[in-house]
Amino acid sequence: PIEFVYSGDQEKDIQEITRRIVKEIENTIREYPEQWLWAHNRWSRTLGEEREQKQKKRKKWIKQGAYLTSKEVLKQMDLEIGEGKDDRKT
Repeated sequence: PIEFVYSGDQEKDIQEITRRIVKEIENTIREYPEQWLWAHNRWSRTLGEEREQKQKKRKKWIKQGAYLTSKEVLKQMDLEIGEGKDDRKT
């Protein structure tokens, strides 16, 4: 648990609480990186970049093997984990 001591300055408290929560998440990810998967494309386009340019760039990255599609990530996870390797299944 993360304990908070409120100062009475709401803006400062929000910033401090947010900072501490983000730091705790960061520490957990660093300790267990194999359990972290970020699949959300928060920024679908770079500022000023047109959708068509972004799609061309993505296709180029995929072709070069520098970028995995969601389908490829799931396939890779299945190969690494596999159904037979999960002891919880009966």
